[in-house]
Amino acid sequence: MTKLLMSLRPALPWVLSATMVLIVAACGASETSDPASSLAATSAVASTPPIRHPDRLFTLDDLIAAGWKNSKQLVAEALTGATEVWYGFYNQKDIEVRVYASHADVLEYGVGPAEEAAAESYASDFFKGSAPNYSAYLVLGNMVLM
Repeated sequence: MTKLLMSLRPALPWVLSATMVLIVAACGASETSDPASSLAATSAVASTPPIRHPDRLFTLDDLIAAGWKNSKQLVAEALTGATEVWYGFYNQKDIEVRVYASHADVLEYGVGPAEEAAAESYASDFFKGSAPNYSAYLVLGNMVLM
């Protein structure tokens, strides 16, 4: 169990780091840049999803042991193939966890919606509204972390 937790702990900061890089890139872009080209660049990056531990099945307890704090359960039926969807925090950052039955299910059902959510968040104004913006995601075994 300790080995599993040690291998999981580095994945959560990666998601947060990727999010921050995208935010800095978005804020640093000139106002005259073409939004469509920004979305195309984001989609190109997202077409090869970051994947960690494809051979493992993780549980929420694994994430909690790594420091993630769950806040509330969301409606899983809204996402095809998802068995659970949770909202929580890691190092005071919003992290949504989408759980699937297998890594194959994540690739088939989870990557597309994660890419769409990341592209929409990337295109939106990060400083308006109260909904979380997930401009990056990570496939961790049978989960998508946004």
